[in-house]
Amino acid sequence: MLYSLAYLSLIPLMLAANALTGGQRTRVQVAGGLTAAAAVFGMFNAIPSLVASEYWRNTGWEEVPPEVMLTVGRQTDALDQLSRMAGNAAYAALAVGLVYLGCGLLVGGRMPRWLAPVAWVGTACLVALLVIGEVPVDTGHVWDILSLLVGVLVAPLVTIGLGLHLGGGARSRPI
Repeated sequence: MLYSLAYLSLIPLMLAANALTGGQRTRVQVAGGLTAAAAVFGMFNAIPSLVASEYWRNTGWEEVPPEVMLTVGRQTDALDQLSRMAGNAAYAALAVGLVYLGCGLLVGGRMPRWLAPVAWVGTACLVALLVIGEVPVDTGHVWDILSLLVGVLVAPLVTIGLGLHLGGGARSRPI
């Protein structure tokens, strides 16, 4: 759920970046739209997991017949699969959004160019996470390392870098 909220925090930054560029950069607008789509998909990823965990925690399973447990388990598996598909869609939308953001940062002089490689590293990590998720072999700690890289390094650098730049840009412009 926290990851989904992190997507949402990027949307105001994308809107501010669009305002700073005067709405002239289609790439920044597309990045904002894809970030919003990633936030929606991220919510669809988080909600089924929260619902299933609450159900399993509050039910006294020692009193439930095995047939009911089997049925609930199958439906929970279906919810997990749906949640996984939504998570993959969120990763894909965010990866493409970061590509557009990186390209938009390089055009013109009003945005921090140093964030473009950071955005592209995030894209590479997200694509690798998508591929690793579909590989039927144990990849060890690669998933954890890439997720940590995106969540602890790339996302904060993009968010803080854009936020500081846009905050400074807003102060330097006359009202």
